[in-house]
Amino acid sequence: MKNLIIPPNLQFNKLLSTLFKSDYYTRFPANNVGVHTEQLDDVLNAAIDKPIIRHREKYREALQAIIFNLYTCSIAREKLGSEERVGVLFSRNRTYYHNKSRYDRTSLAYQPFIRLLNSLEDKAYIRTHKGFKSRDRASGVPSTTELTKDGQQWLEGFINECKPQELNTEKELIYLVNENKKNAEYEDTEKTNQFRQQLKSFNNFIAQHSLSYISADDQEEMQPHSLFLKYHRKFHKDFTHGGRLYSPIQNLKKEERQTIKLNGQPTVELDFKSLHLRLLRFKES
Repeated sequence: MKNLIIPPNLQFNKLLSTLFKSDYYTRFPANNVGVHTEQLDDVLNAAIDKPIIRHREKYREALQAIIFNLYTCSIAREKLGSEERVGVLFSRNRTYYHNKSRYDRTSLAYQPFIRLLNSLEDKAYIRTHKGFKSRDRASGVPSTTELTKDGQQWLEGFINECKPQELNTEKELIYLVNENKKNAEYEDTEKTNQFRQQLKSFNNFIAQHSLSYISADDQEEMQPHSLFLKYHRKFHKDFTHGGRLYSPIQNLKKEERQTIKLNGQPTVELDFKSLHLRLLRFKES
């Protein structure tokens, strides 16, 4: 599955690095992405000792998301080196799973998700550092989950049979950021609906084509799944400012971007200095 995904960027966590006296990197989970495998029910049955009587589909979905996020952390740690620690900020706050924000909506259910995390920790597959409130941080310190050596072996037992799968097809594509660079809620208008529909059409168009590139780490050909090629737009303060497009593909290194192929054909990246200023100058003259 490694060549089908583009791992998200990590953030150096200064607080946890200080606490554990070791470089610690973290990232927020991708709750809209999971894995699909024919072995999923077997993996689920082995992950939880007691029988699942109700809401089995919710447990399946929770396990799909957990596996994907742990695996991406595993890849990130492999790239960083054995001395660094990498964790994912899985929330243990019940309200998080009932968030009504257009940006953070998730179909993941609280009880199945937490029960699975607890069970995996009991089996020593993961290690959880519980979050806590801090006088120095208004939002406190979030819980962090990292994969153990036993957990790495557990993943290796089935991960090569997995493929990425989108869990939430209605993830927000149009973002509005306030003056504090925080996501801001807004009421949809004819214009925002038009922006969203245009972007959906563009993403569907991209999904019909194949993209590949050469990894700078091991020189392997990577063929990311179409869900990692999706774009979203980000506006600033209102919908007349900004609107730039963002996609995971932009996380690639410079040398990797130079090897991108579309449908097997090489591509060229053109870079024009002060392009927009030159366009305005040309328009005025």
